[in-house]
Amino acid sequence: VRHSLAKNNVFLKKYFHEKYDERSERLRKYGGRVYLLEPNLKEGEGGLRDIHLIRWFGQVLGMKTLEDMLQAGYLDKEMMDCLQNTLDFFLTIRNRLHMKGARKNDQLGFDFQISIAKEMGFVDDETGILGVEKFMQAYYTFASQIDHVLSVVVHKMAAKKQNRFSRWVSRIKAKKLDQYFKIVDGQIAATSSNVFEKHPNNLMKIFCYVQETACPIHFETKGLINRYLYLVDDDFRTNEENRATFKQIMSEYKNLGTTLFAMHAVHFFDRFIPEFRKIRNRMQHDAYHVYTVDTHSIFALNDLSKLLGDEKYLQKFPLYRKAMLAAKRPDLLTLGLLFHDIGKGEGGNHSVIGAEIANQITARLGYSKEDQEVVEFLVLSHLLMAHLSQRRDIDDPQLIYEFARSMRNVDYLNMLYVLTWADIRAVSAEAWTDWKGHLLTNLYTKTKELLSGEELTREMAIKRVHRVREDVLKRMKEQVDEDELKQFLESISQRYVLSHSDKEILEHFNLIKKHDDSQLLFEARDEQSSISKVLIYTLSNPRILPLITGVMLALDINVLSMEAFSLTDGHVFIEMQVQSRYKECLQKAGLVALLEKTLNEVFLGKNYIEDLIAKRKRPKFMVKKPVQKADTKIAVDNDVSAYYTVIDVFAHDRLGILYDIINTLVQHGCYVEVSKISTKVEQIVDSFYIKDIFGHKILAKKKLSEIKDALMKVIDEDGEFEQQAG
Repeated sequence: VRHSLAKNNVFLKKYFHEKYDERSERLRKYGGRVYLLEPNLKEGEGGLRDIHLIRWFGQVLGMKTLEDMLQAGYLDKEMMDCLQNTLDFFLTIRNRLHMKGARKNDQLGFDFQISIAKEMGFVDDETGILGVEKFMQAYYTFASQIDHVLSVVVHKMAAKKQNRFSRWVSRIKAKKLDQYFKIVDGQIAATSSNVFEKHPNNLMKIFCYVQETACPIHFETKGLINRYLYLVDDDFRTNEENRATFKQIMSEYKNLGTTLFAMHAVHFFDRFIPEFRKIRNRMQHDAYHVYTVDTHSIFALNDLSKLLGDEKYLQKFPLYRKAMLAAKRPDLLTLGLLFHDIGKGEGGNHSVIGAEIANQITARLGYSKEDQEVVEFLVLSHLLMAHLSQRRDIDDPQLIYEFARSMRNVDYLNMLYVLTWADIRAVSAEAWTDWKGHLLTNLYTKTKELLSGEELTREMAIKRVHRVREDVLKRMKEQVDEDELKQFLESISQRYVLSHSDKEILEHFNLIKKHDDSQLLFEARDEQSSISKVLIYTLSNPRILPLITGVMLALDINVLSMEAFSLTDGHVFIEMQVQSRYKECLQKAGLVALLEKTLNEVFLGKNYIEDLIAKRKRPKFMVKKPVQKADTKIAVDNDVSAYYTVIDVFAHDRLGILYDIINTLVQHGCYVEVSKISTKVEQIVDSFYIKDIFGHKILAKKKLSEIKDALMKVIDEDGEFEQQAG
């Protein structure tokens, strides 16, 4: 077989590429990337199977050992050492996996990662970096190197077996870019072996052509770049031409992610921005962050590129694209996004540390003080909009006012809005949801409205309440009873008026006008394919919210947000954003009629919430064990709101946790008016705006301590429910 293959060079080239394609099929099954949370040590990208594939390719050509491949020029010394070191590292891990499971096991699971890391000498350090994170950083480094070596070997073997006629055709078809670079077979290649040695600035210039053409760099040219990376020194970094070229690259959204991935793949980026080297292959040991820090940052920039030209993105995210194009300095936005997590792994607050590091880099790149401040602001504030939109009451005019002041101007807001969108989307496929997008855009729109106004004052919100009430009355007085509408508008809170449009207010008034108290008023509307809005209006009592969340639990409905508006006549108006366990709207899931029926039965005493919940419980031994159980943390904030005590709950997610939390708060005399629900894989980050029974904030330390203790107890009880949900 080897003899016949060696005689047919054309077939041999085809053979190498077919085997490489077979590998792609394998990776689709076991995960098509190096950076998996729980990688397959044998079959995954850069794993043992890829090492075997390199050796098999060598044997097909008659080379029995790695030394033979080194002598033949398919490997260099560094590649051969990498293969041998990686094989030792991976086999050590694999042996420990087999021993721990007492069976064959190649999946490097979360629990195994922690114990094996300790056994192999990876320990936590004083900066807060976990030993398991160092261990996985080593794994990803080895795996990515194997992936690179395999790619080089395949290309070298295919190229060497190319016949003279094919090489002549390739040279004829080559497109010249300039005297230093050309495109050969769809790849950017150097015109000679000394283009970098004689002209070091070409090490930066080549990436302009990557951005312009979206073509990959030829494997031989990659080798040249690696050989001359030592030329990227302090003089290179501060060279005005290189600074200008890098600034030009960062100012262009087109193919930006592709370009930065190309820089990163050949380690040019590590040399030009040495601070970035520390986050290469750095992972965070949680189930939320799928990618390593460096890859996540570049993926985020890749999404900006897609906003520019990807048709699906153009249709789904038009407002983000508009905000991105409105940014006055694209390079400052892209630098802020590139460096937003550069402080991770340094200990302490990574936003604050990252802002300091970003300042050092932008100063070295020759940016002015004013420009440095913009990048510093973006890095320092990169978590702010996600935090406020998902965990705070964005209908609170005081919050919007304070946030708008921190933005300084609309340009800052536009950049932070787009950065937040890209940051969330680049975390994992599951991190971004339409609901998070709705909340983020709501915060952006309200703040932009305020910043675009003639005056930025606290009184604006109060004036708006009066204006809305007057406008609704004026427009609708001929369609409805003016006195009844006026009474409704005066009976409901300012917060309700601020958080609803004129149209919504009138719709709610008409619904309530027709309602009697023989049963609760219920309405469900599908806002998106995956989200429904539920409206409930009834006489107020302390047990309403536990009853409603209990029914949602019983019917396997996830609550995304919940707001309760009290009326002065003793009624309460409740709005909820919900979805089925399969992330469908209620209509699509066939739950609307059942939800209305069950709510009325519970409210009328025909069914008991305890009985409904009991049916959902399963024996403890049947409850699915989580991949990684999140620690429980309760935080109380009495400063963020002028009217409410805010309780933030961080805990492992399970079905029924929202019911348990709200039920506990009500049992301790708390009235919950706003609930912001957020789930990150298996961790909840929920916020509750509460008052005491007299409508005041809860300030007594003893009372707050009792509430926190009760919440900790109920949250940390062993879950006995069928599945995890929000």
